[in-house]
Amino acid sequence: MYSVKKKFRFEAAHQLDHAYSKCCSESIHGHSYVLIVELERVVLDSSCMVLDFGRLSEIVREEIVDKLDHALIIPASFSKGRIARIQEYNRKVVVWPTNPTAESMAQSFFITISKRLKV
Repeated sequence: MYSVKKKFRFEAAHQLDHAYSKCCSESIHGHSYVLIVELERVVLDSSCMVLDFGRLSEIVREEIVDKLDHALIIPASFSKGRIARIQEYNRKVVVWPTNPTAESMAQSFFITISKRLKV
């Protein structure tokens, strides 16, 4: 089994719909996100790679980093009026289909990358 890992970073703010800590659901706050993508193969490809890092970087940049870097991520469960007010004052708003927790974002990243790699 062969495996490789590549680390990606981006900055974003989010607001949660529900959280144990009130500050996470009552206000916008930011994070320095680190996304580590690990890929495995039993047999290396014809170039003797698990996957060319250039291809992986292109996928992650197009599908994740470019869309989320310096964005405000809010849940779709916010009212339409609240979302509209937030969009009025923020240039780059991403409405996340679920509560934008680290876990839901990681799940989405996994699905997105897997689809692009057709795994």
